[in-house]
Amino acid sequence: MGLQYISLISISPEVERYRDKVEVECIRNGFPETVDLILSIIMQESGWRFSKDVMQSSESKVFPPNSIKDPYQSIEAGIK
Repeated sequence: MGLQYISLISISPEVERYRDKVEVECIRNGFPETVDLILSIIMQESGWRFSKDVMQSSESKVFPPNSIKDPYQSIEAGIK
């Protein structure tokens, strides 16, 4: 999307592929400056296993862990 922030965080390539979606959701929710922070949370929450529920958002929707099977839905729910 092209936001220009200087990052001191090293984001793994597996998580970096979600940057565009995270940028869109951060802008939509009013905090575009937190993209790298959200990406680092994805790295932490995924436990480097990279399940489809990349932000472990199922629990916030009162579902069993890893019920969300689409990483983009997980990002939407996690950022919201």
